[in-house]
Amino acid sequence: MEMPPLPPAPPSQLPLKMCVQPAQGEVITSAATGSTYTIGGKIGEGSFGIVYSCQDDWENELAVKVLKPVGTYERVKASAQAEIEKLFYLRHPHITYVYDAFEYRDTFYIVTEKCLGPLSDLFTIPNYDGIVWLLPVARCLLQAVHYIHRNNFVHQDIHLGKLLFKSVCRICANLRPSAGNSEFRCGGPRWASCAFSRLFHCILSCGLLCKPL
Repeated sequence: MEMPPLPPAPPSQLPLKMCVQPAQGEVITSAATGSTYTIGGKIGEGSFGIVYSCQDDWENELAVKVLKPVGTYERVKASAQAEIEKLFYLRHPHITYVYDAFEYRDTFYIVTEKCLGPLSDLFTIPNYDGIVWLLPVARCLLQAVHYIHRNNFVHQDIHLGKLLFKSVCRICANLRPSAGNSEFRCGGPRWASCAFSRLFHCILSCGLLCKPL
């Protein structure tokens, strides 16, 4: 006796569309800008994405973050859109610059400037002197965090892997809105919607990051 067919899964449980990671040397095109990017080698990997080097039409060296299929397609798309909106909104000399963002073959790409490496690489340079580096690094880091807080966001996960250096220090954005978290507030109107506990956590993280310097 044949078993009756199973009923279709509800929309929230439908499988994710097939995510296709790019291959080295592959040329992909942004539907948002029409720019083409040639994918290079893998730079790094996190819980939600893989970062590759890439070149644009003019052979400028850039980086591209390709989001992993964590959850349903709709959930990944919503997460990508939220991250893109924040990154395009937060323009600051010490926050990694975003050039392009688009969907290609059901996979989400975020193209950014390419930095030289994580801040921890400074510790390996010849004749490294932490006293020399402490103030400029702390200054860059605190400027970025202050700008993020002033725009009512907090950084969820500041660590050495999120701090990159180029000609100046950059901070990779991993942000969430900070409004409506706690009754305790810090300072005047620019800080009015930033919860004190989260501000303190960000500033404490900055101090801990500068400790190895």
